Amino acid sequence: MSPPASPVSPITSTTVLHTIFWSQLNQALTILTSIFLARYLGAHGRGLLAGAILWPSIVANLGLLGILPVLTARIRSNPLEIRTIAGEALRLGFILGLLEAAALFFLLPYLLPQSAQEVLFWSRFYILILPISHIGIVINHLFLAMGRTSLSGLYVLSFSGLYLLGLLGFQFSHALTFHWAMIAIMIAVLISVFISASYFILTIQPERRISLDLIRNGIPYWLDQCAGALSLKVEQIVIVAMMHPEALGYYVLAQSFAGIAGGIAASVNYVVFVKMTDPSVLANQGATFIAEIFRQSFVSQFMIMCVLYVLAPIVIPAMFSRSFEPSVFPARILLIGTLFKAQSDLLLAVARAQGKTRVTIAFQLAAGGALGLSTYLLVPNFGLTGCAMAFTCIQAVVMCALIAIMAIQGGSLLPFVHVTFKDVFAVFARIKNATPWRSAQI
Repeated sequence: MSPPASPVSPITSTTVLHTIFWSQLNQALTILTSIFLARYLGAHGRGLLAGAILWPSIVANLGLLGILPVLTARIRSNPLEIRTIAGEALRLGFILGLLEAAALFFLLPYLLPQSAQEVLFWSRFYILILPISHIGIVINHLFLAMGRTSLSGLYVLSFSGLYLLGLLGFQFSHALTFHWAMIAIMIAVLISVFISASYFILTIQPERRISLDLIRNGIPYWLDQCAGALSLKVEQIVIVAMMHPEALGYYVLAQSFAGIAGGIAASVNYVVFVKMTDPSVLANQGATFIAEIFRQSFVSQFMIMCVLYVLAPIVIPAMFSRSFEPSVFPARILLIGTLFKAQSDLLLAVARAQGKTRVTIAFQLAAGGALGLSTYLLVPNFGLTGCAMAFTCIQAVVMCALIAIMAIQGGSLLPFVHVTFKDVFAVFARIKNATPWRSAQI
């Protein structure tokens, strides 16, 4: 009797292409949504919206206690156990979501400064759907771990599309406000999770069981995620505490614009993480593979950054309205920082895949602490520009330190920094080769 077919697909060049395609399609919808919110909510309303979802978004992944990287590694190493692993992850995700929502509901008044109490009610309202949101996060990572990047892309795209449709509907029926925007995002979460969960359960049929193994193995990754959350959101926390909602609105828009450059990097980083969980990759390719991906990622990010840097003074006022001109200069600085962060995240993804969570925790804690301190010191004199300067400088230092460590392990710094035209051609060659009829293994 032949063994049962596995629903887990290999990671190929086509996987990378699909991941990038869906990421950029979702990025396009996100940009449209940002434009709509900026034009109809203004800087003040946009700041209120960002403040309301700030803490729920910080703890959304943290409440899963690091089980996501563990389930990815388990599925890639034991694909025939997908039903068992999925059943454990979905039930754990929902239970942890309930506990997280209850804790954050009561702690939130102490986490928000007095100047942000205006958003407390809606932030608490949003917290109530965190258990459902956890189900969506787990299913999205299950799709990615299975190599089904198109299904993951469709799930994320369904949320973004439903959110934008909700905003359009409320604008034409009520005149959009911060409160209707919060309702729209919650409706989008509920519908997109229901659709993806229904499909996943019907096709995979996860087992009805629960185990704490994912949590026990996930604690090191959870500590890593806590450090990452600190370094990711510390600027917004400082802005909420020290400045007015309009300032947060300007900065979030600058981050969104700079994030366009990081979209491809985030997609490639996850694929690299999944690929590096295969021990044969390290045994056969090792540092050569890491350095090659690093150089090619740098080339692609640099080209995108240059284009966006030149276009920022034109595109931001034209797309989001001239009232958001204060976002232009911080956005240009953040674009440079995003280039450094994309490369740092790539090397951190490799370290995670190798099980070196102590390294990633140390780097992200150091980066988050330094970023928080420098932001706190620079904001009073330099405002949003100080936030962007702090972010860019810290990310540059982190990237250089990580390169140095990887170079020491590999025996040479040259493979990481010696970027040539060959790397440029390789970027386009990978795109050319990543077609359904030429899906070579990466």
